[in-house]
Amino acid sequence: MLKYFVFFLSFFFFQGITAQPVVTAFSPLSGPVGTSVAISGFNFDPVPTNNIVYAGAVRATVSTATPTSLNITIPVGATYDPISVTMYSSGDTAP
Repeated sequence: MLKYFVFFLSFFFFQGITAQPVVTAFSPLSGPVGTSVAISGFNFDPVPTNNIVYAGAVRATVSTATPTSLNITIPVGATYDPISVTMYSSGDTAP
């Protein structure tokens, strides 16, 4: 009976753990407002709205998403600061 209880607890404990997203590359490296940018990496959410992407200080819209790539459009007001990706479900941010 204890074995099943431990399994039950571990199942629910690990359901809430997600892997941190990692950005490995993006292309193009720069461009004007409206430029489409492909972000490569891993541990992205395949649902576009579950990935929060900032182009500098401004949130970008994610048009498509897979576990290994995201496509965004550079928004008005974007700055020459790093691109960041945060998982909506966990709050984990790509380093």
